[in-house]
Amino acid sequence: MKMTKEKAINEINKLLQQIPAIANAGRLSAEHTRWVHNCHHILMDIFGRKSTFFLSFANLEWYKRGSFPVYIWENPEEVIEGRNTEAFLQSLEMAEGIFLSAIDEINRSNDIGDVYKDKKEDDSNLLIKLLNNINNKFRTFFREEPKNEKEVQNHFENLLVATDFVYIREKEHINYSSKTYIPDFILKDLNMAVDIKICNREAREKEIISEINDDILAYNTKYKNIMFVIYDIGQIRDVEQFKSSFKAYENVIIVIIKH
Repeated sequence: MKMTKEKAINEINKLLQQIPAIANAGRLSAEHTRWVHNCHHILMDIFGRKSTFFLSFANLEWYKRGSFPVYIWENPEEVIEGRNTEAFLQSLEMAEGIFLSAIDEINRSNDIGDVYKDKKEDDSNLLIKLLNNINNKFRTFFREEPKNEKEVQNHFENLLVATDFVYIREKEHINYSSKTYIPDFILKDLNMAVDIKICNREAREKEIISEINDDILAYNTKYKNIMFVIYDIGQIRDVEQFKSSFKAYENVIIVIIKH
């Protein structure tokens, strides 16, 4: 977040100052609707969607729920509108309390980041999750032997989608030594470039080793981590020996999936 404690408190104070005008404008007016949406965004930016402050505000009711008596001499529409107005004003008062408590929370914190509840997973946890998904689930996406590398890439993309990883596919260009390199996938949360290879014929193993060494030099200029996922169709006999070719690179991960 680029939010500071001072900016966060100022944003919440602006919402507080608007409450009297929202009360005068009325329930479900354009001003009220706009204010509610702004409240949602500001509370999410400061505290996160999972925070007590956001959830408490999001659960405010701007109309009367449940049943209530209407006497025969009363106009039902006027009674309903009156009860809805009561609920509206009560929710505005509760919103004021939520915002004041939110300011208290910010003032108690050492840093604005301390109050944010939707922090991303730690890099190491994300990496473990990714590796587990590849090792345990990737093979299940193949019913038949893949015919080419593009087919393996498509299945890997399906795996990322199914496991909620945010990615960019074949859009990043890296210029290195008069050549342009395009990683198959970029996982920005891990600062990682991912390439997919298929080993499906004789001599392909040596070609892949050469390709990976070439790619590493280029990818290292832009990304902290690099992963190569190799879908092997019976051509790599010694997996450990294959991986040992890249032990010099601490940030490079080699994953071999057997068909």
